[in-house]
Amino acid sequence: MSVGPTSAETTALLLESLRKDRRVKGALYARHGVRESWIVNLEEHVVEVFLEPDAAAGAYRRSRSFTTAETLASEALPEISFPVAELFG
Repeated sequence: MSVGPTSAETTALLLESLRKDRRVKGALYARHGVRESWIVNLEEHVVEVFLEPDAAAGAYRRSRSFTTAETLASEALPEISFPVAELFG
């Protein structure tokens, strides 16, 4: 008896969520002037950071991915800095 989603189903759900976060939520955040937006990509073990919102275009001008070998330092909130590896245990 199978309980819960399979690995393939979980991966499909994660990928769909990433698409929605990047396209729908990202555009919404940019339109409303959110200075910095993060997506924690559980599949690839990276944090995607989006910067410099263009409200008219509903998009961010800059983005960067931080790997588990790096320390993420927020540009919008300089007091926030941490090793990305800590997010993935």
